[in-house]
Amino acid sequence: MRPFDAVVADISLPDRPAGEVIVELRQAAPELPILAITGGGHLGRLRAPNALLDLGADAVLVKPFGRDVLLEAVDRLLAAARRRALADKI
Repeated sequence: MRPFDAVVADISLPDRPAGEVIVELRQAAPELPILAITGGGHLGRLRAPNALLDLGADAVLVKPFGRDVLLEAVDRLLAAARRRALADKI
């Protein structure tokens, strides 16, 4: 069992390349819901939101956003994870 149900990660980390954390998380826990947060812009030649989805994020929020938007995104991720877990049991 995982010690947490989802990851919310801001990809603007000072000591890691953008998106590296997403790739590592996805490799370590393929079923783990990941919500990436970005300021927009580009990662290499790709727009950041598209690139983060390609790297394995389940959803992306672009700053700025309000608390309600964040909570709704986390609720959607957790609901989708619960549906997948139930489907796997069938």
